[in-house]
Amino acid sequence: MAEEIVQEVFIRIWEKRDKLSQVSNFHPYLYTVAKNYTFSFLKKLGRELAHKQEWELSISPDTGNPYEESMDACYRRIIDQAIAELPAQRQRVYLLSRDEGLRQAEIAERMAISRETVKKHMVLALRAIRSYALTHAEANLLLLLLLHK
Repeated sequence: MAEEIVQEVFIRIWEKRDKLSQVSNFHPYLYTVAKNYTFSFLKKLGRELAHKQEWELSISPDTGNPYEESMDACYRRIIDQAIAELPAQRQRVYLLSRDEGLRQAEIAERMAISRETVKKHMVLALRAIRSYALTHAEANLLLLLLLHK
């Protein structure tokens, strides 16, 4: 899949080669094109997986799907690892929001910090978790391919 992404990025750059003279810094441009295509690719993959899961559930809703369960466990493990790597206060803000369902004002009151600090911690936590998940996506995709066959 990584080779496919690299090839598609190359093709996109090749198709827009006449506009490259307007690009002052090629390295950041290349990084942005690659990042955007990777996100698009992963979103598409996620949609396809969701459609496949819906289809599988429509066929046999009463039986557990070992493939789905193993993927859920894999994703949960990666998210848990990402959360564990957060700084303590950021981790606590995230868990109060996601696990306990508290709003930012409630978290701020409980932790005796400002609402803006809570907001900043949530933004940074979500960014870190997303980044961690993307850097570990290769393992997810490999697992997906191995289980899919």
